[in-house]
Amino acid sequence: MDQILNIYDQTYSRSFFKQCIKNNQVLVNNKICTKPSKKVFYGDKILLIHIIQNINKYKLNQLQLNIVYEDDYMLIINKQSGLVVHPGIKNLYGTLLDMLIQKYPDLQYIPRGGIIHRLDKNTTGLMIIAKKLESYFWFNSHMRRRKIFREYETIVYGILLKNNTIINNIIRHPIYKTKMSVGIIGKKAVTHYKILNNFFCFTHLRINLETGRTHQIRLHMENIGHPILGDPIYYNKKKKSYFIKKLNVKKLIQNIERPLLHAKKIVFFHPLTKKIVKIEIPLPEDMCDCIKNIINFKL
Repeated sequence: MDQILNIYDQTYSRSFFKQCIKNNQVLVNNKICTKPSKKVFYGDKILLIHIIQNINKYKLNQLQLNIVYEDDYMLIINKQSGLVVHPGIKNLYGTLLDMLIQKYPDLQYIPRGGIIHRLDKNTTGLMIIAKKLESYFWFNSHMRRRKIFREYETIVYGILLKNNTIINNIIRHPIYKTKMSVGIIGKKAVTHYKILNNFFCFTHLRINLETGRTHQIRLHMENIGHPILGDPIYYNKKKKSYFIKKLNVKKLIQNIERPLLHAKKIVFFHPLTKKIVKIEIPLPEDMCDCIKNIINFKL
């Protein structure tokens, strides 16, 4: 049962659906399903109940939606670091989805609460939220056809000498299920990067995505040997340790608490007017501080 639910909607993890079944939130043919291993057959009616009243209101009150743009059809928000987008087994409540439904109750009737695309927990920046069903399908269609332009900025280890494109396949890691990996099979992923600044041992990049795979930018940068500064997962531990000791930059990066990745710009067609909308926001404070510290750092 949990596997079927996960195949139907990959927004949530299989562990999340398993927990929903244990919480009696899944009905099969109007009867409560109590076993994640229950078999289902063609024609069975499955109902998943999202229990909104269990939202951790205290946690939500500590966070505020940073709305950059809003009209009757959509929201554009600037997501802060530390905010999980969708519920998972380790973050059932206090997610962006909960915050949206609390502020806009009608979003519970739109698939995925109107969320068009995701950002990792500690990635900051722009996200599109559809407020109407018709705008949800509009954006979803344009996302699939790669008609929504997304631009990121990041800081990576090492010196990159030329602009380039990374193309390979991304698949779930065979051992660590919370990670992704590059493989022969999997979904094609395309990342374009452009050099903005070269420092003595770091590079400031602008990144454009053709595809939107889970952890795509973080994995791709690690795969070419230039992991994102502050990333606790996608980096080579021995190489990073050697790099820090050799260049004596431990003090420079010791206060970085997240992968320095920011969704800075987004361009799309408005679902009603069909006109191009361009929205761009500045880098967050921690990335600006990091760049200043790198510039002022003396070897």
